[in-house]
Amino acid sequence: MRNKVNHMGMNVNRTVLFTLCIMFGMIAYAPFVANTLTIETCRTVDNSTLNLTPEIGPFVYVTAGEDGRNLLHSLDSSQEGLPIPLDSSLTLSPSRRYVAGIDVLPDSWRIGVIDATGEVLYLGADTEYHVTNLVWLGDEYLLTFLQVPSGDPYGSEQEIQYYWINPFARTYSLEVPPRTLPFYNELPNIPLPQFYRFSFDGQYMWLGESPLYNFVNDESVYLDGFRGGVPAYRSHRVLRIDSANFVSEGTYQVFIYDFESEMEQLIATFSPSGQMPPYYDQENAWSPDEDLWAFTIYRDTLPQYRHLNLLVLDSGSIISTCFGLVGALGWSPDSRYLALQGVLEGEDMDESLGVYIYDTQTGDIYQAYQGRADIIGWMAAE
Repeated sequence: MRNKVNHMGMNVNRTVLFTLCIMFGMIAYAPFVANTLTIETCRTVDNSTLNLTPEIGPFVYVTAGEDGRNLLHSLDSSQEGLPIPLDSSLTLSPSRRYVAGIDVLPDSWRIGVIDATGEVLYLGADTEYHVTNLVWLGDEYLLTFLQVPSGDPYGSEQEIQYYWINPFARTYSLEVPPRTLPFYNELPNIPLPQFYRFSFDGQYMWLGESPLYNFVNDESVYLDGFRGGVPAYRSHRVLRIDSANFVSEGTYQVFIYDFESEMEQLIATFSPSGQMPPYYDQENAWSPDEDLWAFTIYRDTLPQYRHLNLLVLDSGSIISTCFGLVGALGWSPDSRYLALQGVLEGEDMDESLGVYIYDTQTGDIYQAYQGRADIIGWMAAE
């Protein structure tokens, strides 16, 4: 563990540095062009000083057990990991009360749902076909896509089907999308479902630009000026990074699109420094309060991993952390803490691999687990 040092770079109080103006009855953000780089000193501190408020709920993650089954862990519990029948695609429900996942069997797949105690609430919707991803539609239904070998005359290698599951009523139905579903007529081959994006409540699905598909109302939705992006945690907004000016100016532009107003706004311009262009399409990168955006770049000090940075959206300034990102990200509901699977810069890669919690207000780093694990995130408080 590193010695604790004075923290000089980042005590983010998110001072309002941008101008607000009222346009057409809505707030518009005046974009900033900023190259301010705050370098974070890598400092790990004892977990006993981590003061998570009960309101944000327990932080949970999964490790592999000796018998091959996954174990569910809670950071605020001294209890040993609980065995769960979920192997992949672990995802929290919008209310953060339930975790859904895929149970991979020798010759089939099935869907499971558990609560924060590890109790199995549902196991079913078995299929012999490969299950690619799992999406919550609100807090009641699940949607899972199946890749089925196709013999249709259009030449597609696969046909996409999906299960519509109500795990609490223990029912499900198999749906075969019609050819009128967006993306079917516009692409030579049906895109794989893992490239689809969904709004936080599962209501809208998109692949790049408009049209979107509304699973709740079973209809295509056309939004003026929509060009895709990564969804917000709690609103029908998406964040999109545009690289059109990178070659000429060396900058990236950050846009936010609002579904209700059907308007996209430029809110920041930034210039990351790295050996390769930034990777900004990471799931769960946008903080719940929509103030911070996590992105990664490659640089010499962490050649095997993507170096994690935070972009402060209201100022365009960049906070350079000392993490090399290995796996998933997860924000606490209050947007103060960022959990990640990664390594520490300057440390032995194998020894420092673990699950970390990063305090964005103090810069403190807490190691939740040493070794490889999958992050679920913060579940709802009891």
